[in-house]
Amino acid sequence: MPQVEETLKKPALPTKPCRLTSSLVGKAFQEAGQAGAALHIMGVLQAYQADLLKDLNTGGSISEEVFLELCRATDLSLRATKQTARSEPPLAQYQELMLRHRDVVLAHLRSLGLRLNAKKSVLSPAQRTTYLGVVWDSITMQAQLSPAWVESILNTLKNIKLGQKVTLHYFQRVLGLMAAASMVIPLGLLHMRQFQLWLRARGYYPRANPQRQIRVTRQGLRTLSIRFRPWFLTLGPTLGPCCRRKMLMTDASLMGWGVVLNGRPAQGIWRGHLLDWHINCLEMMAVFRALKYFLQQLGGYHVLVRVDNTAVVSYINRQGGLWSRRLNRLVQQILLWAQDKFLSLRAIYIPGHMNMGADFLSRQAVTHGEWKLHPEVVSHIWERFYEAEVDLFASQETAQCPLYFSLTPPAPLGLDTMAHMWPDCVCTLFPRLRCSRESWPRSINRGLASY
Repeated sequence: MPQVEETLKKPALPTKPCRLTSSLVGKAFQEAGQAGAALHIMGVLQAYQADLLKDLNTGGSISEEVFLELCRATDLSLRATKQTARSEPPLAQYQELMLRHRDVVLAHLRSLGLRLNAKKSVLSPAQRTTYLGVVWDSITMQAQLSPAWVESILNTLKNIKLGQKVTLHYFQRVLGLMAAASMVIPLGLLHMRQFQLWLRARGYYPRANPQRQIRVTRQGLRTLSIRFRPWFLTLGPTLGPCCRRKMLMTDASLMGWGVVLNGRPAQGIWRGHLLDWHINCLEMMAVFRALKYFLQQLGGYHVLVRVDNTAVVSYINRQGGLWSRRLNRLVQQILLWAQDKFLSLRAIYIPGHMNMGADFLSRQAVTHGEWKLHPEVVSHIWERFYEAEVDLFASQETAQCPLYFSLTPPAPLGLDTMAHMWPDCVCTLFPRLRCSRESWPRSINRGLASY
């Protein structure tokens, strides 16, 4: 039999606790390869070495198991020292480069005439920092109000009690805190609108006498109820780029609404009390119905609505308004409904001439099943055979002849061709795709021409 020579291999740094070593050494092994972990391993192994040598010195004799453990600890300690030496120079180089870049940025700011507030600045990298009263966390990718800001809002609201008279100056301070916090709290402006409407109903306006007093009512406290809850003040948006976005175009008229999403149309008509609404409210309702219609395609995305109505754009982006209570209620209903369905909902203005598709759908109902031959094809048929005089199944959009029957006005020869006697002349028979087959035997019996 050939002899097999045993080869000696370097022991690898363990990645899990070893049977012969302590649990502390095993935990250090799990993070081997990094500079901090290597330093930790080196220190632990050197301490373990010292314990083994101490036992060896007091025992007077050495067993094979203890000797192998000592060799293993010594080898791993040397390798950890080597790993530390390899890791430290790049880290020191990166730190020096980072400090150099920081100095360049600060020098550029000074050259622009800007002054640096050292107390409020953080000049060292951090994954969690507080800036302008907002806590920015790059680990959880969340932003929220700082505890000091939350405490300031709660302390300010505690002084507003039922039946107490509060000056307008104090209410202005409350509104200022709300407006500043709304940039972080989801739908912060939306929950602020009811309080603004309550103040406005009591004669509040920005240039009024700041010492004028207003008595706090139950309705006023109800508009501020959610602001007294700390969990609401600690909510915050998710940080990150807007990489999942879909756009749709909507429009409304006094007849109906229309929407186009990636070339897919949808439309509807107004019924009942909606026929008496203002056009701005109809435009907002068109946005709501469009979002509901395409919910399956838009769910889980950032949604951008393109609409040719500036009032709708303003009320959606500003989360309500004070000039129209109906518009404010509509946008409140839309935003609360969309909060857990879309990542975000924004609107942008688009000129009317760039929104022709949605505008056409809102002003004219498209009947499914309508079709017509191309005019050039029809002209070739007229030239080869003879020209027809009446269209039996047509509409204002699909008629090839001046005289035609139609299901909807205008209809020169009458509504519903099946309810009339057909003229004794050359007629065309281009039925709708959903047309009943009863017309075909009747047309054959009358001897009409069909192309």
